Formats: sequence, C-alpha cells, structure tokens
Amino acid sequence: MVGTITTTDSQRHIPLPHKERSVAYRLAKREYAKRYYWRNREEMLAASRAYRAKVGKRKVNAYVYEKRLREYGITWGEFDRLVIAQHGRCAICDTELTLPQVDHEHGGDVRGLLCAKCNKGLGNFLDSPAALRAAAAYLEYPPARDVLTPKHRPVQLHILDEESA
Repeated sequence: MVGTITTTDSQRHIPLPHKERSVAYRLAKREYAKRYYWRNREEMLAASRAYRAKVGKRKVNAYVYEKRLREYGITWGEFDRLVIAQHGRCAICDTELTLPQVDHEHGGDVRGLLCAKCNKGLGNFLDSPAALRAAAAYLEYPPARDVLTPKHRPVQLHILDEESA
C-alpha cells in the first residue's frame, strides 16, 4: 500500500510505503506542532491561563484523570476518598499532592496516590521490592566508603621502604 504525506515546507506529496508513512507522518506532525507552538506561544499560554482562571484547576485536569480512573476501575468518589485518606499527601515522600498519580499494580489493583517523582521512581525500579531494597542498602552503605576517605579522595597508602622497616 502506498500513501502520501504533505510536508509543510515544500507542499509536495511524497509517496511512501504504508509502514514508513505512519512514522514519517508522526515525525512531520511533531515538527509542525513544535513550529506552531513557538510561533503562537504567547497566545497559547495566555489562553491557557485564562481558561484555568475561568474553570479552576480541577476542571482543567479532570479530562486527564477521567481516562485514568476508568482504566483503573475507580470512580471520582473513590479517588476523593483516597486523597482524604492520604491527607492530600504522597504515600511515599509525604509531599503535598498537586497532581496526584494513581499508583497501581500491573494486574490493575490500585495501591494509592503518589507524586510524579515517586511514581516515576517506582516505574524505574520496575515495581520490584527487591530492587528498591537493594537501592536503599546502596544509599545506606555505598561501596565507595570502603575505598575513599570521607572527603572523597583516594586513600594514601604509605609504603614502607626497607630502611624504615
């Protein structure tokens, strides 16, 4: 199957195979979006600030959460109960939740609400308790302590020559 893509700069059609068409289309669309944003940045930011002031923060972020809540099978009421149960704070680092992330097992069960940094951290450790314990042990007992002095300089070894021995 052959498709075409119109580049924004040259306005010419380039025939592409089906597989390459989707990749090329996404790249062209991304470039167009970047250029559009930077040409219209101030107007877009002003419109965004005006909309947030008009409808409030929760309304603006509602569409983001709506999809996620459906994916995890919880309602807005259950989400609100989680926020209240956690006192509006991250379950790991105890910072105030401005944009709570729903932490879930990959089987689908919800574990709690986290800040973005903690949620990304768990994801980086692949939700593995063993990997997190190893990371905690590393932070408490880094191997460099055995090799370097507290000022992070190499240990000076004094070699005794035969005369002083």
